Amino acid sequence: MFILLIILIILQQFPIVFESYYDEIRLLIYFLFSLLIIYNLATLKKALQYKLFFMFLIVVVYSIPLSIISHNNLLLDLGIPFFVVLISLGTRFNDEELKRILAFYVIGVTIMGLVIVFYYVNGFLITSTYDIPAKNQRGPMIGYATLLSIISIFKGKFPATGFLNKYFNLVLLSINFLVILTFRNRASILALALCIFLILLSTIEYKQSIDKWFIIFFVLSIFIILTTFGLLDNLYIFIWDSITLNYAIINLESISAGRMDTYIEALRFSFQQPVAGEIISNSGLIGIPHNYILYNWVNYGILLSLPLTIFYLYLWHFSIRNIIKNIKNSLPVWLLLFSLIVSIFEYTYPYGPGVSQLFMWFLLGQFLVRNKHYN
Repeated sequence: MFILLIILIILQQFPIVFESYYDEIRLLIYFLFSLLIIYNLATLKKALQYKLFFMFLIVVVYSIPLSIISHNNLLLDLGIPFFVVLISLGTRFNDEELKRILAFYVIGVTIMGLVIVFYYVNGFLITSTYDIPAKNQRGPMIGYATLLSIISIFKGKFPATGFLNKYFNLVLLSINFLVILTFRNRASILALALCIFLILLSTIEYKQSIDKWFIIFFVLSIFIILTTFGLLDNLYIFIWDSITLNYAIINLESISAGRMDTYIEALRFSFQQPVAGEIISNSGLIGIPHNYILYNWVNYGILLSLPLTIFYLYLWHFSIRNIIKNIKNSLPVWLLLFSLIVSIFEYTYPYGPGVSQLFMWFLLGQFLVRNKHYN
């Protein structure tokens, strides 16, 4: 059932299905999701059932009044990740099963990304307009697949190494990197770049073997030679256009797609109406603040959104702490960090859109199971 759920989530994003059968697939996803919730509630230990029920009760009591008053889907935004983690806690996968799931997800998302770019823009082309619909929903799925590949190449444990051949992973990594650039999902590109940089940084040791230092020196030399002879110019232009095309890089308002003024207005309004935000006063903002904390401050006020802010900051603490503590066993936490970085620029993250975040929350549940955080 869980594999079928993943299949439907990936299938839903294929162009023809997305355009013609999106709602039907979504209903089927909800149906399977509900069956999995019921099954896993029945299989969880009693003590954990009581804990989770108490936590869900807190979520319901807090979010339902705010959802009704503000006309937002706060309960749905929080409820879906909660139940995904619950399903993951109640489903024990061994290493081989989890490797197959990881491989299936990465290959499926890669095929999906390729079909999308060839369907909408006829290949790896940077267009002056955003021609790929739902890029903020599909982009993070490509980002997760890319991260899974690079962690599989450079990391061990959880079980990252070995879920696919390293060279095959390198091919998938390259394809997904080009796909996400073609999507022009800039928040995901930035989050991916930061995570990859930190992953590579964490693999460096002062006491590297001679072989490893030779490989590092060889790769850097090839990179410098190719750059010197201009053989990577097209790739650099491709990356540059993906991020900056139609934007003035010396203008902060332009490069942020008109969001800086909204951020400033949102911050000003939040301190003017710190108790309940737009619940008691219309902000009159020129747009929606694309930042998780600012969005909640505007909608619910600094005071009423305090539980959301505290838990959000805890997720940052949880991800950074566990990456440092379990550097070789933190694959899901890297995905959480990726989503948190995106949340700086997209207000629905790290919880939604549900279909794009489901796999991250599932792996996070498996991380909790394997590290005994759920007891």
